Amino acid sequence: MKLDNMTDNRYKVNQSDVNDMREFRSLGFTVQEIADNYNISSATVVYWTNDKSRAKQKAKNAKRRRTKKEDISKKIKNDMAKRKLNNIETPRTKIRHTLESRLNDKRNPNPKTIHGMKIKDVVEMKDKGLLQRGNSKIDI
Repeated sequence: MKLDNMTDNRYKVNQSDVNDMREFRSLGFTVQEIADNYNISSATVVYWTNDKSRAKQKAKNAKRRRTKKEDISKKIKNDMAKRKLNNIETPRTKIRHTLESRLNDKRNPNPKTIHGMKIKDVVEMKDKGLLQRGNSKIDI
């Protein structure tokens, strides 16, 4: 597997890998041989080498997207509940959210304080990265 300057680990192959896999398929290599060569699953090879299979998978994924009004309102409700939980777990996320809201507020374009702190102090904290929520997927 070659990643050629790719930093996003969600993508297991890049464009040149896809082109090579398509070439190998046209030469008669099996899906499993290609998968073993690139250290990926056979489903990934099929997805990138078979246009019909990829179209079917995209259609399946499209069905999962929320399009109905009820689903959207349910998603908003779940997102708000998650945001409240995040604010309880890490109060600095609430401060960051309030800062961004206040800075984008057109009714009061020059806010002075946020949660009892001077706005310039909160902006300085944000610039230093102190208001970022930790990423639970990365151990530092």
